[in-house]
Amino acid sequence: MENIMSTGPHTLKINWSIWDRNPTVSWICDGILASVTMKLPPVAVSHLQSRELIAVVGDFDEFGSANLLLYSYDGTHQQTIAAPTLGKNAQFGEVLENNRDIEATLGFQIDAVWKEETGHLNLDDGTVINLHRSY
Repeated sequence: MENIMSTGPHTLKINWSIWDRNPTVSWICDGILASVTMKLPPVAVSHLQSRELIAVVGDFDEFGSANLLLYSYDGTHQQTIAAPTLGKNAQFGEVLENNRDIEATLGFQIDAVWKEETGHLNLDDGTVINLHRSY
């Protein structure tokens, strides 16, 4: 699957689809090809336009709770963020940008019950605030 988007002065094309079960995510930005390959297929990939970052949510079985990886357009790893400890097996499920606000969906287990909540992610310190049920 290809997602082509303009990002202000940049043109970005991301090649990845959850349906392909491919462990490699690649993108082309301004003619520069970048890619990252995981052991397991990522859970989600998104473009955080205001920060000029590619967010890759890795599989919990590979990364544990530190499963949010951020890359620059040239493919340089910028940051890894661990999900806050809300319960057992806490992990990121998705990260999206909406009007410059970064929203993260978190999954975790409490007393054998799986829960998902969404909140505002601060990329500077990794905190997630204003959590609410995501469904």
